[in-house]
Amino acid sequence: MRTIMPSRLLTNALWIDAIGSGASALIQLAAPPAAVAWTGLPATLLVQSGWFMAGYALLLVLLARADRLPSALIATIALGNLGWALGCALLAGGVALHPGPAGITWLVLQAFAVTLFAVLQIAGLRASVSAIDGRPATA
Repeated sequence: MRTIMPSRLLTNALWIDAIGSGASALIQLAAPPAAVAWTGLPATLLVQSGWFMAGYALLLVLLARADRLPSALIATIALGNLGWALGCALLAGGVALHPGPAGITWLVLQAFAVTLFAVLQIAGLRASVSAIDGRPATA
């Protein structure tokens, strides 16, 4: 497995993702009835995705503090963010659920944010160097 020394951009991208994911988790877990009333999304979806995001945010904090990272893990995180964005877009479009206007806004904001996180993570990965030979890393 190829290991990189993360660039400042990658480290910052991981921190930004951790903060955004942690904030979303907090909103969804702190008061599920209010979140359900506000978004029109099912409580189960909000709570389970909130717990996922809480654990994910913790992982990102650990990665952002690391001196060396597996490049494949960072690529997987970026691809996961793109998958999350696609899922949010599909839900906002009413494919499986029919959220209200605030729920659509919540999902669109998440889709936009995680797409931005993925772009920053990929750019940060490309700006990083190999931990073995100091050569530039590529995604």
